[in-house]
Amino acid sequence: MNEEDVRAWLAELLDIAVEELPSPTEDLIDHGLHSIAIMQFADRCRRAGAAIDARQLAERPSIQEWLVLLSAKGSTG
Repeated sequence: MNEEDVRAWLAELLDIAVEELPSPTEDLIDHGLHSIAIMQFADRCRRAGAAIDARQLAERPSIQEWLVLLSAKGSTG
């Protein structure tokens, strides 16, 4: 799982084009990401091998922070 995957999944969940995603440091909740989508993203991460949960993602809702979390779990590259 890499940054491109993360961005593609987020765009799909937000129902927007990848190019329309907010900057990596912006709060995704401010851009329409809701709790159900966060749970769906966490599930997708787990299926890709990342031991991460929705609570962790909700506490740090930016692309940059999610990449840090995934990297700490050894799931990006």
